[in-house]
Amino acid sequence: EASNALLQHQLLELDIFTDSFKGALEKTHQLAKYVQHTRQESEPWQLLNFLLVQSVVVLIEALYGTLMDSEGLISASADTILCCVALLIALYSISRSTAAADEAQHNHICSAEKPRKHLTAFSRTTSAQRGESLSGFVNGILLVFVSFLVFFESIDRLLEPPLIESGRVIVISAIGSLLNGIGLLLFPNESRRENHNLQGAYLHIWANTLASTALLVSVVLRETLGWVQAEPVLASTAALIVLVAAVRLISQTAQLLLLKAPRAS
Repeated sequence: EASNALLQHQLLELDIFTDSFKGALEKTHQLAKYVQHTRQESEPWQLLNFLLVQSVVVLIEALYGTLMDSEGLISASADTILCCVALLIALYSISRSTAAADEAQHNHICSAEKPRKHLTAFSRTTSAQRGESLSGFVNGILLVFVSFLVFFESIDRLLEPPLIESGRVIVISAIGSLLNGIGLLLFPNESRRENHNLQGAYLHIWANTLASTALLVSVVLRETLGWVQAEPVLASTAALIVLVAAVRLISQTAQLLLLKAPRAS
């Protein structure tokens, strides 16, 4: 009886492992299918690549910031994490909008035979467009949170300037500024102007670029001119600029979500 119970227990564990393995294979297949589909579209493919780059930047900034006790790098890593969240939201919104557009196009072919189905597809397309505005609204809220987080951390660093290892901070912040700058240059500008979802993702990348550049310039000023308050002053200035842009994005998306005509910019 003991051997039978042990055998049943081992078989149960084997079944659990098999189910887990099958689930992992299915998820991997879905991910590969999503990547293959994304490569056919320029905008989501660029966002996906930049998300991967930002994930590496998060690891580098968090690791070196912790090892060197640099609050600037730790704060930058937190900003980059929120940027990754914004990119994920943007990618999800694009996938939903693409699916709704494909379904609407498919149903438009047979709309003469089934007009009700055509109206349903139109409703889903409109819902997807509102989803893009909702994504931009959420990203705007995240940007406001980032701005206040950086601002309050800047006050703490202004009152008690931390001691940092300038050499490595300069290298890491320069790498972050370069990667974020490349992301800004490669971002689809025309689509960003028409799509609040992409506009929110763009503002997160822009905020990261400002944060990395402000950290780089502040360390250089600290080493050359001895201005120890350069980092919090520049960081708070960057936070104020991002806050203004975020409030504008929230205002525009809120008007669309409330079915109001946005003001001409």
